[in-house]
Amino acid sequence: MTLTPILHSPFLIAERWFTAISSLFQYPFRQKDSEQAKILWLVKVRWLALGILVFFASLGYAAGLVPFTTFKACTGVIGIVILFNLIVQLHYQSKTLPVPQVILCFHMAFDLGILTLILYLTHGIENPFIALYLFHACLGGLLIPGYLTLPFLALVHTALLFLQLDYISHLIEAPTSHSLQLAMIVFQLMVFGFWVVMRSLGHSFEQQAQSQVRLRILSETQDRLRAIGALTAGFSHEFASPLTTAKVRLQRASKKNPSEEISEALAAIDACEKVLHQMNDSQLDSRTFVPQPISIHHLLLEVIESWHQVNPNAILETKVNDVGTHLIPPVNFSQVILNLMDNAYRESPTTPITIELVKLDGQLHLSIQDQGPGFPDLVLKKLGEPFVTTKPEGTGLGLYVTSVFIQSLGGDLKVTSGPKNKGATVKLSWPLWDE
Repeated sequence: MTLTPILHSPFLIAERWFTAISSLFQYPFRQKDSEQAKILWLVKVRWLALGILVFFASLGYAAGLVPFTTFKACTGVIGIVILFNLIVQLHYQSKTLPVPQVILCFHMAFDLGILTLILYLTHGIENPFIALYLFHACLGGLLIPGYLTLPFLALVHTALLFLQLDYISHLIEAPTSHSLQLAMIVFQLMVFGFWVVMRSLGHSFEQQAQSQVRLRILSETQDRLRAIGALTAGFSHEFASPLTTAKVRLQRASKKNPSEEISEALAAIDACEKVLHQMNDSQLDSRTFVPQPISIHHLLLEVIESWHQVNPNAILETKVNDVGTHLIPPVNFSQVILNLMDNAYRESPTTPITIELVKLDGQLHLSIQDQGPGFPDLVLKKLGEPFVTTKPEGTGLGLYVTSVFIQSLGGDLKVTSGPKNKGATVKLSWPLWDE
């Protein structure tokens, strides 16, 4: 017979109890709104704090450490908190709209005010629960985002100072010892130190959460664009054959009996074939890209020169810096540059087109700027979606191709219009990929 199961059983029981209790106060990660999730978690913590408060208040009253008047006042405060917590829990469990960040600050300030009131009623800074100010400072640094945490920190220090000064006022007849004054100052510094540590941790969590949201949006966008790409590929394939048949028969009919109607029909078919070719060219899939070590500024200059030979009347201003050799799919990169330059030249053929390439903060930045009428609001609102265009002859695939390409590099596409819609700028930014 071994004693191992007997020795382990208390630890297993304790672990199960701990797991069960901790699950009751688990952070609600499934909530889409982060501020609402924080408030619901605070509700759980508040129930725990209420239970502990009721237990110790009853124990102190039974032991004669808490006078009846104080116990009655604490009971009233506890009743207010219970009512407040019930209202908050019922309200936010059914709420679906985003919660403003200032509401979270209000909840934290409410808890701080209740803590200060209870400590004021029960021996002030002599109450061992004065250490909960450290807990509040940690929660404020961890949960409250951005600059809103600074007013809360000031409120924590002010409430703590109120209790300390109130305690000193009771000892005004007897000089306060230097050690007590030093202890008060040290505790204020501890509150600030705890807040600094948890604020840095909270800032890291906020950045990670924002990064995860961006990655999720990027993944959803890429999946949607791939689905649309597959749909357009099937569409173009199915329409190519009947269009070819109609074109051949119309060409034969035109040879036997030329007419203006047949010529117009052939022109319409040519326009349809052009659209189908553009749709086929837009089927960019990052999984098929073949990155190669390329001198990017040399490739860009070659593409610009080749395009300028086809469009000799275009006015170009190049500001291309030597950014070194990096991994990039050269064919797809060239296709994107040609599309953007075609669009810029089409919008304003008599004004300069500015192409700029720079390396800054570990990223490459490529911008193409024209002096045309700028992008319509519809295009800016639905940037990167295919078939979004206000041009009668446009297909809305140029920016779609660019968006898919730059996303495959882990970069961003920014499109802006100048003041009064004078001029447009397309800027591509992506991290460096070295060999």
